[in-house]
Amino acid sequence: MTLRIDRVLTEPGLVAGAKTWTLLTDGGALYVLPLGPGRAQTMPRADPISMWLAKKMMRRMFRMFDRKVLAAEERLAVQGPGPFADAGKGERFAPSKVSVVAAEGNRLRLELGGKPRVFYGTGLFQDHDRSDELAAFASGLRAWAAS
Repeated sequence: MTLRIDRVLTEPGLVAGAKTWTLLTDGGALYVLPLGPGRAQTMPRADPISMWLAKKMMRRMFRMFDRKVLAAEERLAVQGPGPFADAGKGERFAPSKVSVVAAEGNRLRLELGGKPRVFYGTGLFQDHDRSDELAAFASGLRAWAAS
């Protein structure tokens, strides 16, 4: 059984920016594959003029991000998850190292190799709801990890 969810996000940290990921199971492993930069979950509030300018700049920046992610998705389709993970910073986890902590709303919390990881379905300027998709992936991943 192959499970896959594309374009999930991790929030930016103090140094690193937000990232876009694909999570998929293939050949008895869960692959966590970075696709490129991502959209942040929130934007700080400021005066209206600063907000307008920030939104304009961020939309342009996100179009560039989307092109990078699309190129990475095309490479993944050609190479497959194993070589893609080996060539970049992708990670591979055995079923025994995967635990679904929760899928709540737009957030998927996993424990991968003993480390907690949080993925989000949508970012700034994306108004579609992916909570059902995240919940279905979490349910399938629980079953996959138990088998």
